[in-house]
Amino acid sequence: MDGTLRQTLVHENIQWPTGLAVDYFNERLYWADAKLSIIGSVRLDGSDPVIAVSGLKNHLLHPFSIDIFEDYIYGVTHVNNIVFRVNKFGKGPMENLTTGINHATDIVLYHRYKQPEMTNPCDRKKCEWLCLLSPSGPVCTCPNNYVANNGTCVERPSPTQSPFSPPIGTCDIQCRNGGSCFLNARQVAKCRCQPSYTGEHCEINQCRDYCKNGGTCTASHTGAPTCRCQKGFTGPTCSSYTCQDYCHNKGNCTVSSGNQPTCSCPPDYLGDTCQYSKCEGFCDNSGTCLQTSNGTKLCRCSSQFIGHRCELNKCLFCGTGECLTSPNGEVSCHCPNGRTQPSCYSCLDYCANGQCSVDTRSLLPQCRCPSGWTGYRCEVTAAPVDSSSTSGSTASILIPVLLLLLLALLVVGAILWYKRRMRGAKGFQHHRMTNGAMNVEIGNPAYKIYEGDPDDDAGELLDSDFALDPDKPTNFTNPVYATLYMGAHNSRNSLASTDEKKELLSAADDDMSDPLA
Repeated sequence: MDGTLRQTLVHENIQWPTGLAVDYFNERLYWADAKLSIIGSVRLDGSDPVIAVSGLKNHLLHPFSIDIFEDYIYGVTHVNNIVFRVNKFGKGPMENLTTGINHATDIVLYHRYKQPEMTNPCDRKKCEWLCLLSPSGPVCTCPNNYVANNGTCVERPSPTQSPFSPPIGTCDIQCRNGGSCFLNARQVAKCRCQPSYTGEHCEINQCRDYCKNGGTCTASHTGAPTCRCQKGFTGPTCSSYTCQDYCHNKGNCTVSSGNQPTCSCPPDYLGDTCQYSKCEGFCDNSGTCLQTSNGTKLCRCSSQFIGHRCELNKCLFCGTGECLTSPNGEVSCHCPNGRTQPSCYSCLDYCANGQCSVDTRSLLPQCRCPSGWTGYRCEVTAAPVDSSSTSGSTASILIPVLLLLLLALLVVGAILWYKRRMRGAKGFQHHRMTNGAMNVEIGNPAYKIYEGDPDDDAGELLDSDFALDPDKPTNFTNPVYATLYMGAHNSRNSLASTDEKKELLSAADDDMSDPLA
């Protein structure tokens, strides 16, 4: 606390920190940033910085001063001076504790566990001006130009000026509006201004024309000035009307003494801001029906009834006990055990089926029904679901889909089989042989042996007069050539035509000489 061992804990994502609070039990520091509308948290050693509460998530705008106790952060806002409470882990929205406070700038929580009784080390230290705590214990401090001497502040002696040393700075500047001149650590003259003024010579009035519409300005030493607005105006500079766009559906807005707007709604509308329209015949037991702009219907029940449509009488929770109604309409039960409580039922005998629990707010038992049961006590059999219609509708969708998939697979398989068969047959197809410029089809009996009828001689490869005589000059190894060159007219594949012979034997007729002669 004496200013030694200074350490920067947060230097990013921070604009205008206006409040600090220490969670001693968890060793964390919390700060409020009024401009960013957040509450941040960091460990006392500067590690693990987090945004604990944000304006967008928790509906908190411009937190100014904060304090912490157990799991909640308490504070006041910079705008509208709202005292709020919010979970320090960011769970749930902000809770508005009170409104209508004029210019609340700080908040402090007192509790015997928060401020335990302990001795202050400075109580044992006698200091003339101020005692501060340091790592080595309590120390005495003194104002500028004074030093501590055994707890007493004595004036700092002026150094003897050498003729060769530069002259010491002097306060030769003029400070306006009540400002005072002083020398900083570099012996440069500066002005220390009054709270309402700023500038090099205290010539700027912070509050001049700052607050609008007759607002009262209060200057600040550390930040922008604040405004206390007149009735009917709000905002940081009192530039906005309190009733501006507050009431819906042509509601009439008035402002109370605490600068809080109130709406007087037309006959067909309800709600704090006239946001609900009336709807008849929806709510039971004289409940008030409210309909939102999107058509959703809600019921505002009297104190004796609860439920989505105000259909449940709280006296039913009394069972065999006596139902008591207070002047303001609240219902309680005088139970057989002699106690007066919200319900005479316990979870042992309340739910006919299902699991029972007690609501933490209303202290009434509530049931979680299993499948097949409904009602507040799970006493009503739920309408069974028609499984046949469900299965039938499912089958009507699945069967056509499966048939289409099967048909597609069959088509693809047929295409693949046909392409594979065609590729395999190409190697064995019969093609006409081309000899020169003529298309001559050579009748090879080896290929056409089975084309004729089994009884005819179409399949005969050899002539009937063929003899296995090795000395016979007319014997050829290949009978096809025999039919071509020997003129066997009785062969079915004879090429005895003049054109064919001429074409096939043209090369032999041109050159009959022995190439080795």
